[in-house]
Amino acid sequence: MFYIDNETIDGIEFPYIPDSKGQLLIASMTSNFPTRNFDVSKFGLIFGSAQKNIGPAGVCWVIVDENIIKPNPATSVIADYKTTIEKNSLYNTGPTFAIFMMKEYAKFLIDTGGMDI
Repeated sequence: MFYIDNETIDGIEFPYIPDSKGQLLIASMTSNFPTRNFDVSKFGLIFGSAQKNIGPAGVCWVIVDENIIKPNPATSVIADYKTTIEKNSLYNTGPTFAIFMMKEYAKFLIDTGGMDI
């Protein structure tokens, strides 16, 4: 089951995590991550782009449950989450400044109590 957690034009946001009734739950949280705490373990995959809330444009972020990753020969090595995990997100050279700024902002949030991990 896929849903978009927040829509910024009309200010619509899910006030709860939908019950996926045992199905894999995937969410786009570009517009509201990390504006509130939520149970990451309820999701198979969460993704978004950084420029909305956690960094400059040019980088996207993904939180993926490693248990859902399965080999797929049709997936290129660069787009394979297994490769990304095995190489500690360093298989290719990402936008280093944007990644650095995301890291600094996450550190700031954690240090000031604004992000519960």
